[in-house]
Amino acid sequence: MDHSMAALGQLLEKTSRTFALAIPLLPEPTQTDVGLAYLVLRIADTLEDADNLTTEEQIASLHEFASLLENPDVSRAFKFAQEWAVRQPSANPAYQELLERTPQVISHLLLRDQWVQSLILRETRRTVIGMCRFLAAGDRELRSLADLRLYCYYAAGIVGELLTEIFVRRIPLRSSRAELFSDARAFGEGLQLVNIVKDADDDDRCGRRFLPVDLDHDVVFDLARSDLRRAQQYVYELRRSHAPKGYLAFTELPLRLAWATLDRVAKHGPGSKVPRSDVERLLAELAIP
Repeated sequence: MDHSMAALGQLLEKTSRTFALAIPLLPEPTQTDVGLAYLVLRIADTLEDADNLTTEEQIASLHEFASLLENPDVSRAFKFAQEWAVRQPSANPAYQELLERTPQVISHLLLRDQWVQSLILRETRRTVIGMCRFLAAGDRELRSLADLRLYCYYAAGIVGELLTEIFVRRIPLRSSRAELFSDARAFGEGLQLVNIVKDADDDDRCGRRFLPVDLDHDVVFDLARSDLRRAQQYVYELRRSHAPKGYLAFTELPLRLAWATLDRVAKHGPGSKVPRSDVERLLAELAIP
Protein backbone atom coordinates (compact mmCIF):
# COMPACT_ATOMS: atom_id res chain seq x y z
CA MET A 1 0.00 0.00 0.00
CA ASP A 2 1.32 3.44 -0.98
CA HIS A 3 1.43 5.59 2.17
CA SER A 4 3.13 8.55 0.50
CA MET A 5 1.80 12.08 0.47
CA ALA A 6 0.90 11.49 -3.18
CA ALA A 7 -1.44 8.71 -2.08
CA LEU A 8 -3.08 11.07 0.40
CA GLY A 9 -3.46 13.54 -2.47
CA GLN A 10 -5.39 10.87 -4.36
CA LEU A 11 -7.52 10.32 -1.28
CA LEU A 12 -8.25 14.04 -1.21
CA GLU A 13 -9.59 13.74 -4.77
CA LYS A 14 -11.82 10.84 -3.74
CA THR A 15 -13.30 12.58 -0.68
CA SER A 16 -13.74 16.14 -1.95
CA ARG A 17 -15.33 17.97 -4.82
CA THR A 18 -14.55 21.67 -4.83
CA PHE A 19 -11.53 21.62 -2.52
CA ALA A 20 -9.82 18.83 -4.45
CA LEU A 21 -9.83 21.31 -7.35
CA ALA A 22 -8.91 24.35 -5.26
CA ILE A 23 -6.10 23.05 -3.03
CA PRO A 24 -3.67 22.30 -5.90
CA LEU A 25 -3.92 25.99 -6.85
CA LEU A 26 -2.03 26.89 -3.66
CA PRO A 27 1.78 27.04 -3.62
CA GLU A 28 3.84 24.90 -1.28
CA PRO A 29 4.15 24.59 1.67
CA THR A 30 0.61 25.95 2.10
CA GLN A 31 -0.82 23.41 -0.33
CA THR A 32 0.24 20.50 1.89
CA ASP A 33 -0.79 22.33 5.06
CA VAL A 34 -4.31 22.88 3.73
CA GLY A 35 -4.56 19.41 2.19
CA LEU A 36 -3.76 17.78 5.52
CA ALA A 37 -6.16 20.10 7.32
CA TYR A 38 -8.91 19.09 4.92
CA LEU A 39 -8.27 15.37 5.44
CA VAL A 40 -8.22 15.66 9.25
CA LEU A 41 -11.48 17.64 9.17
CA ARG A 42 -13.00 15.16 6.72
CA ILE A 43 -12.28 12.32 9.16
CA ALA A 44 -14.39 14.22 11.71
CA ASP A 45 -17.14 14.82 9.11
CA THR A 46 -17.15 11.12 8.23
CA LEU A 47 -17.65 10.09 11.84
CA GLU A 48 -20.38 12.70 12.30
CA ASP A 49 -22.26 11.40 9.24
CA ALA A 50 -21.39 7.70 9.72
CA ASP A 51 -24.29 5.82 8.12
CA ASN A 52 -23.62 2.54 9.93
CA LEU A 53 -23.40 3.91 13.48
CA THR A 54 -26.08 4.90 15.94
CA THR A 55 -26.05 8.46 17.23
CA GLU A 56 -24.49 7.24 20.48
CA GLU A 57 -21.76 5.41 18.53
CA GLN A 58 -21.12 8.50 16.40
CA ILE A 59 -20.62 10.60 19.53
CA ALA A 60 -18.35 7.97 21.09
CA SER A 61 -16.26 7.74 17.91
CA LEU A 62 -15.92 11.53 17.76
CA HIS A 63 -14.81 11.59 21.40
CA GLU A 64 -12.18 8.95 20.57
CA PHE A 65 -11.00 11.08 17.65
CA ALA A 66 -10.92 14.20 19.85
CA SER A 67 -8.73 12.29 22.30
CA LEU A 68 -6.35 11.38 19.48
CA LEU A 69 -6.23 15.02 18.36
CA GLU A 70 -5.40 16.14 21.89
CA ASN A 71 -2.53 13.65 22.15
CA PRO A 72 -1.61 12.67 18.59
CA ASP A 73 0.22 9.39 18.33
CA VAL A 74 0.56 7.21 15.23
CA SER A 75 0.31 3.94 17.17
CA ARG A 76 -2.98 5.08 18.73
CA ALA A 77 -4.18 6.15 15.30
CA PHE A 78 -3.45 2.62 14.01
CA LYS A 79 -5.58 1.20 16.83
CA PHE A 80 -8.50 3.46 15.92
CA ALA A 81 -8.10 2.68 12.22
CA GLN A 82 -8.18 -1.06 12.91
CA GLU A 83 -11.39 -0.63 14.91
CA TRP A 84 -12.97 1.44 12.14
CA ALA A 85 -11.90 -1.15 9.56
CA VAL A 86 -13.87 -3.78 11.48
CA ARG A 87 -16.88 -1.61 12.30
CA GLN A 88 -17.13 0.04 8.85
CA PRO A 89 -18.76 3.28 10.08
CA SER A 90 -19.26 4.75 6.60
CA ALA A 91 -21.16 3.29 3.67
CA ASN A 92 -19.13 5.55 1.36
CA PRO A 93 -16.05 3.60 0.20
CA ALA A 94 -13.84 6.69 -0.13
CA TYR A 95 -14.75 7.99 3.33
CA GLN A 96 -14.26 4.55 4.82
CA GLU A 97 -10.83 4.36 3.18
CA LEU A 98 -9.98 7.73 4.73
CA LEU A 99 -10.86 6.43 8.21
CA GLU A 100 -8.57 3.47 7.64
CA ARG A 101 -5.80 5.82 6.46
CA THR A 102 -5.99 7.94 9.63
CA PRO A 103 -2.50 6.79 10.78
CA GLN A 104 -0.95 8.02 7.54
CA VAL A 105 -2.76 11.36 7.77
CA ILE A 106 -1.59 11.85 11.37
CA SER A 107 1.94 10.70 10.50
CA HIS A 108 2.24 13.30 7.74
CA LEU A 109 0.70 15.99 9.93
CA LEU A 110 3.31 15.38 12.62
CA LEU A 111 6.02 16.13 10.06
CA ARG A 112 4.75 19.69 9.54
CA ASP A 113 5.95 22.78 11.39
CA GLN A 114 4.93 22.67 15.04
CA TRP A 115 2.59 25.64 14.70
CA VAL A 116 0.81 23.99 11.75
CA GLN A 117 0.34 20.77 13.73
CA SER A 118 -0.98 22.61 16.78
CA LEU A 119 -3.33 24.78 14.73
CA ILE A 120 -4.92 21.93 12.76
CA LEU A 121 -5.25 19.67 15.81
CA ARG A 122 -6.72 22.41 18.00
CA GLU A 123 -9.21 23.74 15.45
CA THR A 124 -10.36 20.27 14.36
CA ARG A 125 -10.92 19.39 17.99
CA ARG A 126 -13.10 22.50 18.38
CA THR A 127 -15.09 21.33 15.35
CA VAL A 128 -15.49 17.83 16.82
CA ILE A 129 -16.75 19.24 20.12
CA GLY A 130 -19.34 21.26 18.22
CA MET A 131 -20.43 18.20 16.24
CA CYS A 132 -20.92 16.25 19.46
CA ARG A 133 -23.02 19.06 20.88
CA PHE A 134 -25.49 18.85 17.99
CA LEU A 135 -25.53 15.05 17.85
CA ALA A 136 -26.27 14.95 21.57
CA ALA A 137 -29.52 16.84 20.93
CA GLY A 138 -30.71 13.47 19.64
CA ASP A 139 -33.12 14.25 16.79
CA ARG A 140 -30.64 15.32 14.07
CA GLU A 141 -32.76 18.38 13.37
CA LEU A 142 -31.88 22.06 13.72
CA ARG A 143 -34.76 24.04 15.17
CA SER A 144 -33.92 27.70 14.75
CA LEU A 145 -31.89 30.22 12.77
CA ALA A 146 -29.56 30.51 15.76
CA ASP A 147 -28.99 26.72 15.66
CA LEU A 148 -28.28 26.88 11.93
CA ARG A 149 -25.77 29.69 12.29
CA LEU A 150 -23.98 27.98 15.18
CA TYR A 151 -23.84 24.68 13.30
CA CYS A 152 -22.36 26.42 10.25
CA TYR A 153 -19.74 27.99 12.49
CA TYR A 154 -18.67 24.65 13.94
CA ALA A 155 -18.76 22.93 10.54
CA ALA A 156 -17.12 25.63 8.43
CA GLY A 157 -16.61 28.98 10.17
CA ILE A 158 -13.78 27.42 12.17
CA VAL A 159 -12.30 26.23 8.88
CA GLY A 160 -12.30 29.80 7.56
CA GLU A 161 -10.42 30.91 10.67
CA LEU A 162 -7.97 28.00 10.37
CA LEU A 163 -7.20 28.83 6.73
CA THR A 164 -6.68 32.48 7.57
CA GLU A 165 -4.23 31.66 10.34
CA ILE A 166 -2.22 29.57 7.88
CA PHE A 167 -2.30 32.37 5.31
CA VAL A 168 -1.09 35.10 7.66
CA ARG A 169 1.69 32.86 8.96
CA ARG A 170 2.87 31.73 5.51
CA ILE A 171 2.85 34.98 3.53
CA PRO A 172 3.43 38.69 4.24
CA LEU A 173 0.11 40.52 3.85
CA ARG A 174 -0.61 44.23 3.89
CA SER A 175 -4.03 43.83 5.51
CA SER A 176 -4.09 43.53 9.26
CA ARG A 177 -5.03 40.27 10.94
CA ALA A 178 -8.18 41.98 12.23
CA GLU A 179 -9.28 42.95 8.71
CA LEU A 180 -8.91 39.41 7.39
CA PHE A 181 -10.32 37.65 10.44
CA SER A 182 -13.41 39.89 10.47
CA ASP A 183 -14.72 37.99 7.42
CA ALA A 184 -12.83 34.69 7.77
CA ARG A 185 -15.67 32.76 9.37
CA ALA A 186 -18.17 34.09 6.80
CA PHE A 187 -15.96 32.67 4.05
CA GLY A 188 -16.43 29.18 5.48
CA GLU A 189 -20.02 29.59 6.66
CA GLY A 190 -21.25 30.91 3.32
CA LEU A 191 -19.89 27.85 1.49
CA GLN A 192 -21.43 25.56 4.11
CA LEU A 193 -24.84 27.21 3.90
CA VAL A 194 -24.89 26.85 0.11
CA ASN A 195 -24.11 23.13 0.51
CA ILE A 196 -26.93 22.79 3.03
CA VAL A 197 -29.57 24.30 0.73
CA LYS A 198 -28.21 22.29 -2.25
CA ASP A 199 -28.25 18.99 -0.33
CA ALA A 200 -31.50 19.57 1.61
CA ASP A 201 -33.45 16.77 -0.10
CA ASP A 202 -30.61 14.25 0.24
CA ASP A 203 -30.21 15.14 3.93
CA ASP A 204 -33.96 14.65 4.49
CA ARG A 205 -33.76 11.19 2.96
CA CYS A 206 -30.89 10.38 5.35
CA GLY A 207 -32.88 11.56 8.37
CA ARG A 208 -31.01 14.87 8.80
CA ARG A 209 -32.62 18.29 8.72
CA PHE A 210 -30.30 21.28 8.75
CA LEU A 211 -32.97 23.73 7.58
CA PRO A 212 -35.42 24.35 10.45
CA VAL A 213 -39.01 23.51 9.49
CA ASP A 214 -40.41 26.87 10.57
CA LEU A 215 -37.69 28.93 8.91
CA ASP A 216 -38.67 30.67 5.67
CA HIS A 217 -36.31 29.55 2.93
CA ASP A 218 -36.01 33.15 1.73
CA VAL A 219 -34.37 33.92 5.09
CA VAL A 220 -31.84 31.14 4.50
CA PHE A 221 -31.05 32.35 0.97
CA ASP A 222 -30.66 35.92 2.24
CA LEU A 223 -28.27 34.72 4.95
CA ALA A 224 -26.27 32.72 2.40
CA ARG A 225 -26.01 35.75 0.11
CA SER A 226 -24.95 37.93 3.04
CA ASP A 227 -22.21 35.47 4.01
CA LEU A 228 -21.03 35.19 0.40
CA ARG A 229 -20.81 38.97 0.09
CA ARG A 230 -18.64 38.99 3.21
CA ALA A 231 -16.60 36.17 1.66
CA GLN A 232 -16.11 38.40 -1.38
CA GLN A 233 -14.79 41.09 0.95
CA TYR A 234 -12.40 38.48 2.38
CA VAL A 235 -11.03 37.72 -1.08
CA TYR A 236 -10.81 41.45 -1.79
CA GLU A 237 -8.68 41.93 1.34
CA LEU A 238 -6.35 39.16 0.17
CA ARG A 239 -6.08 40.82 -3.24
CA ARG A 240 -5.55 44.26 -1.70
CA SER A 241 -2.78 42.74 0.43
CA HIS A 242 -1.03 41.47 -2.71
CA ALA A 243 -1.48 37.82 -1.76
CA PRO A 244 0.14 35.49 -4.32
CA LYS A 245 -2.07 34.43 -7.20
CA GLY A 246 -2.46 30.86 -5.92
CA TYR A 247 -4.07 32.10 -2.69
CA LEU A 248 -6.50 34.25 -4.65
CA ALA A 249 -7.38 31.37 -6.99
CA PHE A 250 -7.87 28.99 -4.06
CA THR A 251 -10.39 31.32 -2.39
CA GLU A 252 -12.08 32.60 -5.55
CA LEU A 253 -12.87 29.17 -7.03
CA PRO A 254 -15.14 27.88 -4.23
CA LEU A 255 -16.69 31.33 -3.79
CA ARG A 256 -17.63 31.67 -7.45
CA LEU A 257 -18.93 28.10 -7.53
CA ALA A 258 -20.99 28.82 -4.41
CA TRP A 259 -22.63 31.85 -6.05
CA ALA A 260 -23.40 29.82 -9.18
CA THR A 261 -24.78 26.91 -7.12
CA LEU A 262 -26.99 29.18 -5.02
CA ASP A 263 -28.45 30.74 -8.17
CA ARG A 264 -29.20 27.32 -9.64
CA VAL A 265 -30.82 26.05 -6.44
CA ALA A 266 -32.95 29.20 -6.21
CA LYS A 267 -34.20 28.56 -9.76
CA HIS A 268 -34.37 24.77 -9.89
CA GLY A 269 -34.50 23.56 -6.30
CA PRO A 270 -32.24 21.37 -4.12
CA GLY A 271 -29.93 19.00 -5.90
CA SER A 272 -29.05 21.47 -8.65
CA LYS A 273 -25.36 21.50 -9.48
CA VAL A 274 -23.06 23.67 -11.54
CA PRO A 275 -22.37 21.93 -14.89
CA ARG A 276 -18.93 20.42 -15.25
CA SER A 277 -18.28 22.63 -18.28
CA ASP A 278 -18.78 25.74 -16.10
CA VAL A 279 -16.39 24.35 -13.47
CA GLU A 280 -13.75 23.69 -16.13
CA ARG A 281 -14.20 27.21 -17.50
CA LEU A 282 -13.66 28.70 -14.03
CA LEU A 283 -10.57 26.58 -13.51
CA ALA A 284 -9.17 27.78 -16.83
CA GLU A 285 -9.79 31.39 -15.84
CA LEU A 286 -8.01 30.91 -12.52
CA ALA A 287 -5.18 28.75 -13.85
CA ILE A 288 -1.72 29.54 -12.48
CA PRO A 289 0.88 30.01 -15.26
